[in-house]
Amino acid sequence: MAALTLLACYTSITSAVMCELFPARIRAAGIGLPYALGVALVGGTGPYVATWLADAKMIDAFGWYLTILAAITTVVFLRLKESYRTGLPQ
Repeated sequence: MAALTLLACYTSITSAVMCELFPARIRAAGIGLPYALGVALVGGTGPYVATWLADAKMIDAFGWYLTILAAITTVVFLRLKESYRTGLPQ
């Protein structure tokens, strides 16, 4: 239930945040390209990294891999500019 609550908090605002990041003329590419790259780089390499670490007898390091990725995400999130009371980019 806790995980679903966190997921609901994230997904409830994702569309609004992404719309505010890019002007309408490039919004689809501006949202789609970074999303696809992120999924390919992190989601695509996740199983490989987990298997490689398990073979190297360092499976506990996978938690650190995920922690580093979460830290990068947090830094990016904290650097987003607040657009409250400003119009959407045209």
